[in-house]
Amino acid sequence: MTARALSPAPIVAAAALAAAAVAFAGAPEPLRAPIVLAFLALGPGMAFVPLLGLRDPLAELTLGLGVSLALDLAVAATMLYAGAWSPPASLVVLAAIALGGAALQHWTSRGRP
Repeated sequence: MTARALSPAPIVAAAALAAAAVAFAGAPEPLRAPIVLAFLALGPGMAFVPLLGLRDPLAELTLGLGVSLALDLAVAATMLYAGAWSPPASLVVLAAIALGGAALQHWTSRGRP
């Protein structure tokens, strides 16, 4: 099995669910912080970047980081502008975006040979 045959969609979905679970379950800070921060750093971007079909895993990871941080900023700025700033709500929005991207990855990969 090649690296390209492995889709990051299940990992992204698991990371989104794990981040939301530890955040809302009130997990201890030493456990919660690395899981949530890792998801925020890579989760949303890696849900969409593999759809571009890049052949370089390092480029995919780098672009995933940049897209994730851009999505994090866009959600935070939108919530601030709307006067509805809430870190838990922003995590839910980003998890929903990531789960949607993971579902789109899974759906598009099923049609490929």
